[in-house]
Amino acid sequence: MIFPLLVLGRLSTKATDSGLATGPFLHTDVRPYVHRWGRVANTYTKGEEGATKAMSDLADKCVPGVHQKRSWHIATKISAWISERRARASAEINLTPDILAKVLDHEVAKGDVLGVARLAAIASVKKTPDLIPLSHPLAIHHVAVDFSHDRKSGTITAICEVGAVERTGVEMEAMTGASVAALTIYDMCKGLDKGITIGPIHLQYKSGGKSGVYSRKDGGE
Repeated sequence: MIFPLLVLGRLSTKATDSGLATGPFLHTDVRPYVHRWGRVANTYTKGEEGATKAMSDLADKCVPGVHQKRSWHIATKISAWISERRARASAEINLTPDILAKVLDHEVAKGDVLGVARLAAIASVKKTPDLIPLSHPLAIHHVAVDFSHDRKSGTITAICEVGAVERTGVEMEAMTGASVAALTIYDMCKGLDKGITIGPIHLQYKSGGKSGVYSRKDGGE
């Protein structure tokens, strides 16, 4: 962490009085990052309240008027307890009975629909911070993707379960995985019917952290 921040601090000498860098860094606001890390890091031992206040004060000084409106911020987790976090989410894909039969019998032209959807879901879980801007980058330790189906209604339900030992929960990772699985099934089958619909998408279960266990009444544990 230290080396890139020091480099950024050195590059920031190109900044103008307005805080916007010049040259190759034109229109890049470097104020939140220049020579600030030590001050924030020193709040680690002061607990979550002290760390949160320091981060808030820092943002207010660097970018006046933005943080006060709470138009953006990543929640401070500096002093949160590391614990096991689990979450499970589901997404329904509404096909027709005929298309579902083709999916299950591996007769769709693009190939193994559920196999590709499973890989897409796993990959998307690891990319969640790139897709959801204010979610935390996490070290993911477990991803399981499964599918259930109803031949009569032509419905597939994608179920994504995620686990990690982290400072914050993995609900968004689970929901992203389930959603991308559903989108992948649509992509694989849209040549047969572009009227396929997706939804609902639900968080079914989560555990760990300050809020403890959540279980959806019509699903989950």
